[in-house]
Amino acid sequence: MSDIDWNEAPEGATYCAPEGLSREPQVCWYRRHEGWWEYFSPNRREWRLSANGPEFHDRLMPRPTQWCGPEDGLPPVGAEVEAWIENRKVWAKVTVLAVDVDTVVWRNGTDRRSYIGTHVNDVRPLKSDKDRVIDAAVAATILKDGPRIRSALSDIYDAGLLRLPEGQS
Repeated sequence: MSDIDWNEAPEGATYCAPEGLSREPQVCWYRRHEGWWEYFSPNRREWRLSANGPEFHDRLMPRPTQWCGPEDGLPPVGAEVEAWIENRKVWAKVTVLAVDVDTVVWRNGTDRRSYIGTHVNDVRPLKSDKDRVIDAAVAATILKDGPRIRSALSDIYDAGLLRLPEGQS
């Protein structure tokens, strides 16, 4: 999933057929438009009606989207999130491979093995650089964590006076 370079996708592409899924030797781009499936023709540089059947379209990979947390429901397939790795006792950046009811299947970076987060509570949205810096600043001080401290650190970060040490970014 992370092998797909969505920066190469044409405007409007919301799905792709990776190499090997279609007859084309390269990644093919697809979208739903006015109820119809369309594919992008690189030769004509335009969207064309797809003649593939529903069994083909069901296997297309959706464009990864940003997931904001449990209030959005389960994370979408392809989203990059953080998952709790119990045996290492750490949160790690992962790619969601599948979701079902309250279970999330994910892959950790370049590790090709899949893992299962047993519950949606085992995953959370990726933290922004700002959130990571504020977390590190709170952890490095004797200040009690709370909204006022985080607000002050946020203002300091926005002023450009707070950042992670080299090697932690």
